[in-house]
Amino acid sequence: MGVARRTVAPVGAALKAAAAAARKPNEITARAAVPLNPGLVPIPPQQPYEIYAREGYSQNELVFACVQCLATSAAEPVVAAYKGNGKQEKQLDQHEVLTLLNRPNKWLSPYQFIAGIVAYRSLAGNVYIEKVRSRAGKVVELWLLRPDRVHILADPDTYISGYRYQIGGHWWDIPPEDLIHLRSFNPLDDHYGMPPLMPVAGRVDIDNWSRAFIAAFFRNGGVPAGLLKVKRPLEEEEREVIRARFRGEYGGPAGWHNLAIIDLEGADAEFQAAGLPMGDRGLAMPELNFISEARIAGAFGVPLSLVQTVLGMKSSSYANREADEDWFWRGTLAPLYREVSDGLTMGLLPDFPGLDRIGFDMSTVRALQEDDDKKHDRLRKDMAAGGITQEEFRKAAGYDDKINPNDTYVVTSSLLAMPVDKFVSEEEDPDTEVADVGESHGIDPNAPPTQAKGDASTQAKAPAPTGDEVKLWASSIETKSENSGLMVCCYVPADLAQKIAMDTDSYPGALAPADHHVTLAYVSNPTPDHEQAALAVAHMVSDHLPIEAKLSGAARFAAAAGEDPYVALVDSPALHELQKELVQHLQRASVPVSTEHAFTPHVTLAYLSKEDPTPTTGPMSEPMPLRLETIAVKRGDGAPILVRRVGAPTVA
Repeated sequence: MGVARRTVAPVGAALKAAAAAARKPNEITARAAVPLNPGLVPIPPQQPYEIYAREGYSQNELVFACVQCLATSAAEPVVAAYKGNGKQEKQLDQHEVLTLLNRPNKWLSPYQFIAGIVAYRSLAGNVYIEKVRSRAGKVVELWLLRPDRVHILADPDTYISGYRYQIGGHWWDIPPEDLIHLRSFNPLDDHYGMPPLMPVAGRVDIDNWSRAFIAAFFRNGGVPAGLLKVKRPLEEEEREVIRARFRGEYGGPAGWHNLAIIDLEGADAEFQAAGLPMGDRGLAMPELNFISEARIAGAFGVPLSLVQTVLGMKSSSYANREADEDWFWRGTLAPLYREVSDGLTMGLLPDFPGLDRIGFDMSTVRALQEDDDKKHDRLRKDMAAGGITQEEFRKAAGYDDKINPNDTYVVTSSLLAMPVDKFVSEEEDPDTEVADVGESHGIDPNAPPTQAKGDASTQAKAPAPTGDEVKLWASSIETKSENSGLMVCCYVPADLAQKIAMDTDSYPGALAPADHHVTLAYVSNPTPDHEQAALAVAHMVSDHLPIEAKLSGAARFAAAAGEDPYVALVDSPALHELQKELVQHLQRASVPVSTEHAFTPHVTLAYLSKEDPTPTTGPMSEPMPLRLETIAVKRGDGAPILVRRVGAPTVA
């Protein structure tokens, strides 16, 4: 039988005596702690827990709300037992320690047990859990002990030789192996923790005094103390009659706002108030309340919006409360539950071998879980980009990962379903149609290379792709040229391409507007399989489109040999993300993408000989907005085939 049980009956009289002898309520401000006692004399707790509990938790509404907010969090996480370490760690479904923690004793539920631990730590900085053993020495019950009744028996050799549980003149010693002591950090005490309430105890006093002062004002009928001046001598009996009459007629709620008429026979009289009014910088000072609210709640690590303070309600929108709750769990409760789990681990593992850790499963905490809408949006994008399979999507989204072949799904044409074993295939699908998009934009597939040598009117006959909606395709394409290079790029819209095109008379190496593009990936010697993979990957990353970018300026790249490219630099973080994802997918499909140079997005405007001066004037004299709507796959000098995102993917 444990101490908690043994003390119930014999100390009934002691409890009554202790209650009768309880000292008068004092200030809640804590006293300084004492250093380590080197002997075996019990060291009493140095924190005034009783005052904290009575004048803080029981009398101050903000302290009560903060402690309750912390304690009631015990309703969400689930106590768990773990075996193994690191990646090998496994959560156990059943274990003796889980049975114990889920039924600590006959009168205590698992929620009350964890909530009590959190509440005692908040008010005392110390938590004491007695382990009650059977005759065989097995731990069968856990009991929470009031912190102010536990005295530590310090020992110079073993640090702690035991604990003494004391009520009045009765006491019982508990061996250290039968008591779990959880304590917060205390820089001034070697044995006892420091409660969060200690640093703000003075603030709690001010808050309590302010409330008591205002209460006295109303008990006085809302009439401040004052002086009644009478211009003649008064006997003591007259003074008492006047005082009693004034309080009787104007004191208390019934006398508020009554008109005072002073009629003293044979004497002039005048009343002069000697106190402060309630508002307008009188007794009620909102700023003082706001400071106390912020400091007290801050010491507990509780956001003001979660305890319904005046200051917290001023910014208590749904979004703010959601953000505050997320911060509360991550910044306050997660470390707190880690502290509790470490204490339980150290205290219970010696009695339950075969375990490595006792902790809390936070997957049941709503504030720590990913928002369902954000989760589904992320999964849709991952699947549309080819990062996960349809089966993985369904499993992660909470659906049955096994697809019924008789079911019907609605999928947009911008998504291309491809089994893994056919991701790179040499077989053509006879039911698919190859769309030569280059021809639909006026580009002659049999035309020679498009480096312009003619005038502007000639260039205008071959406009750059405009990004019109096209029918998407799958599978293979025919080779249009003997040039084996394969390029994945984004074309510049026709109107902007014309605007930034350079004069071919001044710069013979200038490119035609139809050739203005941003190269995303290049394969020097592609095979037909590589072409098919590039087309499939272009579909996958099309959800990035359109991309808003900016032509930020011009630059000249110094080539090791041959002509120097003169380019317009493209500024767009989104374009970097698209290129990175594109290259990753191509590499996964075993496409040998060139990685010789780091990705520097640009539009090549011309090729300059080594003798040509760098242009100082021209169309790129100022930044220009750029909207990229298409991804093109181009083989050698052949016509490009464009992929344009027609609509957002829909997964039913």
